[in-house]
Amino acid sequence: MTDGIKKGRVYLDKCTSRLTNKNAEYQCGSKKTPVFTKPYTKKSANLYSKFSFKYGRIEIGVQMPRGDWIFPNILLEPNIKNNRNNGFSKDQIRLYSRGNEVLQNENYIFFDGRSVFGSVVVWHDTNFSEYWTVRENKDELYYYDAPYNYTIIWQKDIISFMVNGLHFGDITNKTLLERFNEHECRIVLGLTAGGVINFDNEVLLKQDMKKKNYFLGTNLPNSENNFIEKYKDTEKTPLIVDYIRVYKLDNC
Repeated sequence: MTDGIKKGRVYLDKCTSRLTNKNAEYQCGSKKTPVFTKPYTKKSANLYSKFSFKYGRIEIGVQMPRGDWIFPNILLEPNIKNNRNNGFSKDQIRLYSRGNEVLQNENYIFFDGRSVFGSVVVWHDTNFSEYWTVRENKDELYYYDAPYNYTIIWQKDIISFMVNGLHFGDITNKTLLERFNEHECRIVLGLTAGGVINFDNEVLLKQDMKKKNYFLGTNLPNSENNFIEKYKDTEKTPLIVDYIRVYKLDNC
């Protein structure tokens, strides 16, 4: 996990996620040769909160990571055993900003460090769907350049997202919400690279998708080594966590 805790902050600058499906596109995980350096635990797991809860306001003081194809895991995840579909990740409530300097989707929305997203990811067998809302910084400010306060407000009938006190989106679909309302959730923090959910080829601008395939590689045997070699020259910064606060809501 890098040097761990410094002055009350947690610094994550190495991969903390697993490669859970051998048939998935290459992403940072617990293989013989990790993507940047050895992960901070033998299991290469994310950081999970020891407690779980149902509904509330979660405030996280974070400076997002910088680096092409780097992705922060800031999640709420149902705290239940065996909630996996053929090895894929669990359903997730997510808040994130990608580490890329320039990245867009086919509608020319910033998908890079100038945008912060709030989303819900749900799995159906081996297929996933992500429902997201976004706040773009049109003034060219990047979320990895400074710490911000990020907020998730989880209620029975709505999930809301905020950054520095500014509300930027909601998830209100009842079917989606039911997936989370059945269980308590725990907080997950981590850092990863690539991944079919985080950088979906079906969503990215075609020219950016080609850059991704070049940098991350494919399922070819040498893709891991190619990724490591390219990443050595990449300017990157860690995910820096200043604080995490969970508040009970009066109406829940």
